[in-house]
Amino acid sequence: MEQNFSKIKERILQHIAKEGISKRKFYAHTGISNGVLDKATGLTEENIERYLSSYPEINPTWVVTGDGEMYLNRKTLDSDIIIPGSNMLVKAPAGRVRKQQANQTGSIKFYDTNFAAGNDVEFYDDLNSISPAYTMDIPEFAGCTAFRTYNDSMEPLIKSGDILFATKIEDWEDGLEYGQIYGITRVDGRRHLKYIRKATAHEMTHFLLRSENTEMYDDFLLKKSKIKNIWLIHGWINKRT
Repeated sequence: MEQNFSKIKERILQHIAKEGISKRKFYAHTGISNGVLDKATGLTEENIERYLSSYPEINPTWVVTGDGEMYLNRKTLDSDIIIPGSNMLVKAPAGRVRKQQANQTGSIKFYDTNFAAGNDVEFYDDLNSISPAYTMDIPEFAGCTAFRTYNDSMEPLIKSGDILFATKIEDWEDGLEYGQIYGITRVDGRRHLKYIRKATAHEMTHFLLRSENTEMYDDFLLKKSKIKNIWLIHGWINKRT
């Protein structure tokens, strides 16, 4: 078994080398103990589980057997298919899909940066100044931009480590569809991933922001004048549970 694990370790090293991920960042991101990738032994089934959960875009078959491509392709990520022990492509739930869909042409650019779905979600203001880690071919979300999210304010709907598919709303000041999930960037740099609801009695000046995880996160009002931009979340790759 250790011989097989050694091959798996080689493929993990191949992946992080391709993406320019340092070992330090890898250990911090996955929760795997420091030094595991440098030891002759130490890679366990639990560590492989952590690796696959942390990088849901990676093809589990390739990791374990070496067969197929490194990254999951469009057929693997069909929205109605759950990959055993891996991931599921999820569209925003019924009633939360914007009538004006994302542009249905072009590949999806994925930016592999730590995002927090609590009080520090980073949605880039100028994507032209940042190079994507890679592109994804998923027609259901063509035209979107892909990011990763961490933290638990939107659990259990969106889990820590999930990849989000979003489009920037250019005209949100002219009207916004309430009840959907949005990424909000504030002028002071703070960021949120929340439902946007109507702020009763303050509708003209504020939004009401709400988490899925209401046991840990309270609703709060946010002044519209404090908002720099808003991203609509069309769906996500749900990490395995």
